[in-house]
Amino acid sequence: FSGMKSLAELRRCNTDLRATMSNPPSPRDHNPKMLVLDEKEKLRKDLNTSHAAQKRLGVMCASLGKEKEIIARELTRKVQELNEMEELVNDLKAQNERLSSKVQACVAEHKEVKKPSQGYSEAHQAALQQRNKELSEQLVKSLEGYKLLKRKLKEAQDARQGMQVALDGIAEEIEVGIHQIRSLEERISDNSLGEQATEIKEKIATLKTVFRKIEAKVSKYRYQGRQ
Repeated sequence: FSGMKSLAELRRCNTDLRATMSNPPSPRDHNPKMLVLDEKEKLRKDLNTSHAAQKRLGVMCASLGKEKEIIARELTRKVQELNEMEELVNDLKAQNERLSSKVQACVAEHKEVKKPSQGYSEAHQAALQQRNKELSEQLVKSLEGYKLLKRKLKEAQDARQGMQVALDGIAEEIEVGIHQIRSLEERISDNSLGEQATEIKEKIATLKTVFRKIEAKVSKYRYQGRQ
């Protein structure tokens, strides 16, 4: 029985020896200099990635700033146009009501003229008919203008809605940019990159400030656009 146990232990030792020989330890595992070089190479790659990300964020920031300014100006102009159109529509609506009252009064007066007891002259009756015709034409033109302005008002409202959607999209892109900046900050360590880390963090802080300013302005115009 002891012979079989010794044989089993011998086989296990032989198996461990073969496994060690088939997977010998890497020289890097026992060479501190090689480990330091590997770490520096990794840090160099991370630094290059950080610089590239900073450039991309800078370009995105500039592009978003220009696009935001254009859309904000256009949105402000559309809001002003909408306010003016709403005033015109209200004025035309009041004018239509006044014209309708005049037409109704003229029609009533015209009916009275037709009664033989009134004794109006043909000239007076013709004048009333002409006045009735002119008021009716004014009413038709006023109604047409009212419909046209309502259509333009609807188009302007649709355009403003489209700009609002564009501003919402910019706001989402800004959130993505801020998230990328935070991710970069988490990857950079003062202990590993030294002065370079400080410089990179300063640039990232500047980018974050710019993004926050753009975000505040976009939020302002988004709020105004919904009024």
